[in-house]
Amino acid sequence: MSDFDGDTVVPNSLDGERIDRALSLLYGVSRHDASLLIAQGSVNVSANRVKSKSLRLRVGDVIHVEGLTLRDARVVTADASVPLDLVYFDGFLAVVNKRAGQVVHLGSGVDDKTMVNALVALFPQSAIVGDPERPGVVHRLDKGTSGLMLFALTTEVLVELQQAVALRHVRRQYLALVEGHMEHDQGTIQGAVGRSRHDVRKMEITDEGREAESHYSVVQRISRDGEFTVVRVVLGTGRTHQIRVHLQALGHSVVGDHVYGAKTGLELERPFLHAERLGFIHPISGRALDFTCSLPEELRQYLERCRLDGASV
Repeated sequence: MSDFDGDTVVPNSLDGERIDRALSLLYGVSRHDASLLIAQGSVNVSANRVKSKSLRLRVGDVIHVEGLTLRDARVVTADASVPLDLVYFDGFLAVVNKRAGQVVHLGSGVDDKTMVNALVALFPQSAIVGDPERPGVVHRLDKGTSGLMLFALTTEVLVELQQAVALRHVRRQYLALVEGHMEHDQGTIQGAVGRSRHDVRKMEITDEGREAESHYSVVQRISRDGEFTVVRVVLGTGRTHQIRVHLQALGHSVVGDHVYGAKTGLELERPFLHAERLGFIHPISGRALDFTCSLPEELRQYLERCRLDGASV
């Protein structure tokens, strides 16, 4: 741990950003910890005490935080041996097709062989974008989930893309196979998601959680020693394990997701959940970008066996 002593001048990329989010981006603290610092009266902007976490910054403002102790961040080393399936990249951002089993960034017990290690090998400038342990990460996918992810290669683009995600301007669409016969063809699941009080590995719907919203539509219903449903889910928000928790709450656990009650799909060794589509406006060019990726082979084969063994209904 090290004490931070100094002032930070707000750059162009953080013009108009909320102070709590800016503290998180600049110093690698959580939004919760940033809010605590503000509530304690420890944050000043241009010599004025900050009273609200929603204060909007302007270019040239000077941020001073009293008594801030920074966690000594691990350095993300470049590792070209980590596979990275690039779908699109330019000087500002990269879209990657994540493999199931890949870990996105450094974390508890994870020091190397992550996607960000591979990203830094390909794009060295990304090493200083955002949180030093998860540079360039705009949003996350669970270790067992495959599909499209978005990374920023500059701080300005990171801020813009994270704002777009927060404002629900990024389309994140998933395909899942769930247990049971879903009654309705489409619907919206709303339920705040937070850490489970009984199992630290899990999330749950709880009044103490953060607002979460998932929109689903049925693609196909399948009978096979019981019933399965292929469902498409579009995120309104993006909380940890959100889709898995929401579908379980409906009584339809994702096949292969034994953490959240699935009784089928043991041979998959992963949940049948794939981020199949990602759409957004490029923050620099203003161009609309829309990417899709097919199911990985193990999911495609599993689904084909289900369809062969049971008639669609």
